[in-house]
Amino acid sequence: MLETAHTAMRFHLIKESLMPQHICDCPYCECVVPDTANEVNGKFYCCEACATSHPDNQPCQDSQCDCHRRNWGGIKS
Repeated sequence: MLETAHTAMRFHLIKESLMPQHICDCPYCECVVPDTANEVNGKFYCCEACATSHPDNQPCQDSQCDCHRRNWGGIKS
């Protein structure tokens, strides 16, 4: 049983390392987009704030990212 769990974990880690990471389509954001992200007008965003152009200067999900302070004003096209 333990060997099966170990094999499954190794497969998961190998799969993750082979999958390309996608960067958020918010113009000033460099966050990695999660696999669960929804498509918005053909683009992918790391969080709802980035996907909706940071309404009311709503911050990015990553507290270290300051993309919402850059006054970009719209969905990246």
